[in-house]
Amino acid sequence: MKADATGATRDLLTIAGATKLYDAPEGGAVRALDGVSIAVRGNEFLTLLGPSGCGKTTLLKCIAGFEDLDDGDIVFEGRSMNGVPAHRRPFNTVFQSYALFPHLSVADNIGYGLDVAGVARAERKARVGEALTLVGLSDYASRMPRQLSGGQQQRVALARALILRPRLLLLDEPLSALDRKLRQSMQLELKRLQNSVGVTFIFVTHDQEEALAMSDRIVVMDHGRVLQIGTPTEIYDRPVDRFVASFIGTSNIFRGTVVEASANRTVIESTGGLRLSSPERGFAVGAAVDLMVRPEHLVPAATGAATTAATAAATAAATAAATAAENKLSAVVEQVVFVGADLHIHAQLADGTSVTALRRHSPHDRPPPEAGTTIDLVYAAEAAHLMPRGDA
Repeated sequence: MKADATGATRDLLTIAGATKLYDAPEGGAVRALDGVSIAVRGNEFLTLLGPSGCGKTTLLKCIAGFEDLDDGDIVFEGRSMNGVPAHRRPFNTVFQSYALFPHLSVADNIGYGLDVAGVARAERKARVGEALTLVGLSDYASRMPRQLSGGQQQRVALARALILRPRLLLLDEPLSALDRKLRQSMQLELKRLQNSVGVTFIFVTHDQEEALAMSDRIVVMDHGRVLQIGTPTEIYDRPVDRFVASFIGTSNIFRGTVVEASANRTVIESTGGLRLSSPERGFAVGAAVDLMVRPEHLVPAATGAATTAATAAATAAATAAATAAENKLSAVVEQVVFVGADLHIHAQLADGTSVTALRRHSPHDRPPPEAGTTIDLVYAAEAAHLMPRGDA
């Protein structure tokens, strides 16, 4: 953020009440954006996250100038962008398809924008060299796009966008075509690039892990609206409602009613008759709530059979915190899934509710529970998060 004449800070980009309507084939209009407001900070990595059709790509297109708003405003450094054509905005966009020119070399693809801008040859050569170094492709300048891997092509597309020195870089799911391992590698590269060039990135994705790994802040969207804006840890640990909790990672969510509210804890009775507690306050007795516990915090109760320190440490806190009456769930194991570092235990409570617990894997640990066996699952109250109950 920059400081204005009074010394106060102001945001780089402000989206205020952005609304976009599309005609529906069956008649009427669809609100692709419904009063979206976001303040984008300077030099931050902001991710627009949500399911397909939530409005994130539409919003990116409106910021870029490829679509016009029906209502609201997009303000960049105090200047409204409404009516400003895309090529007049100090932004660049990297699309899902990299759209490299197949007949141009890597260096010429990167330098194409400078050619259009009429940059002198000596400066062009220097800036292309800098861009190649930035994305780690100095040895690939003479190669053609067909001679590059998917990850290398993506780096060329990034270099081509960054060489024009935009104030804002818009990225529309640029990693979706890559395999999982390469995508994870490019996530680190993108974040490194963003830090090194000091440009604000607005990144669109529907991949939750991608958003959590790279973002300074995440904007969770659904049905054209912003549901929550926060850091990855805020979004993950303290979702505002059931939708966000379910969309970001895996959650165990228990519907219930507050039966006890004191200065240091809130106790609910779930629809299945369980007493579950949380240290969170602000909920009155009788309030309808959802209580969330992530799988890594819902663990098999320690029974004395653990054979490794790692397993004992993973369960000790939760077991000690759970009482005979609270935060303990009896469940029948349905399936145990091995995912390398962890065992995911899928089980069912007596009322039919499905839950997922997590246990760290060790080859020296006791065998995992078998399907059909009954186990106790526990959590430490501090790991639970309470949310007002929505309509979902």
